[in-house]
Amino acid sequence: MTLKITLAAILAAAAIAALSGAQAKPQAEFAVFFHESAEGFAQRTGPKSEAYWSDWSAYIGGITQSGAMTTGSAIREPEAGWTDAEAAAKARVSGFMVIKAASLKDAVDLVKGSPARRMGGWTEVRPLHSMVENGGGAR
Repeated sequence: MTLKITLAAILAAAAIAALSGAQAKPQAEFAVFFHESAEGFAQRTGPKSEAYWSDWSAYIGGITQSGAMTTGSAIREPEAGWTDAEAAAKARVSGFMVIKAASLKDAVDLVKGSPARRMGGWTEVRPLHSMVENGGGAR
């Protein structure tokens, strides 16, 4: 099982790198949120932690290598700050990144190999509107 997960991550990273080479259009920014189930998040520690982090490292490495990622981080404490217990029970935001892509479709294509899905979660992509570049307010 560990080998399948790691191999899947390596293949996803290769696809990401290939896709990034095809982008020549102006780039927009997109927020990417990784959601994991409680069971998926629990894999960060214990006997499955090496496979968990290896899978994510290969995936993030591919996006970083493509030049699309501008920032990102794993969320350390998913339970902190929850105001809706029902939502917290469904899945947790386990990390985020900001990427550049030519379109929403390209952004989704770039991140669709996320390990989050294999861990009972999903990946969410949303277009960003820079408040800094627009005088401090969204327009």
